Amino acid sequence: MSRAVTEAYAQPGVTAVGALGFSVGGSAVALAAARDPRIQVVVLYATWTSLREEILFKDQDRHLAAFFTAIGYQISGVRIEAVRPETVIASIAPRPLLMVSGGVDSDTPPWVMDRLFAAGRSPKELWRVPNAGHGGYFQAAPEAYEQREKSFAHAALCRPFDLVNSEKSTL
Repeated sequence: MSRAVTEAYAQPGVTAVGALGFSVGGSAVALAAARDPRIQVVVLYATWTSLREEILFKDQDRHLAAFFTAIGYQISGVRIEAVRPETVIASIAPRPLLMVSGGVDSDTPPWVMDRLFAAGRSPKELWRVPNAGHGGYFQAAPEAYEQREKSFAHAALCRPFDLVNSEKSTL
């Protein structure tokens, strides 16, 4: 992701770069933002606290499946223990963080995003879309989705933000 950020800043007129990640991509964005302060705003959709916890949850009744899923990641070169957004999310601050969760998401249940939100530091915001499943935020609330995304991006990239009183949770 560091190369993508470098490339983005190399474009004429670009003065700020944000990153948005969904599901496993949210883990990648959280880890990248923790390492790269040039990412000035972060949006995470349906992101797990750790890859290990995600594997165990999704295959909780099928232990052999969880084992082979973990082996598949390892063969692909992924160090499962290194993918732990919950341990680095606090270091994203003081950059603004928006987390979006579906109220009926069975893939990344709301309690997962609640834990990740609790681990972060201000300025941060959690938006729970009540009738949305995994990634169905726009479909569940198109007008609210568009307004929320635009207002967050505008506030994060165009105006200074209050670092003292900027923690919000909209459930």
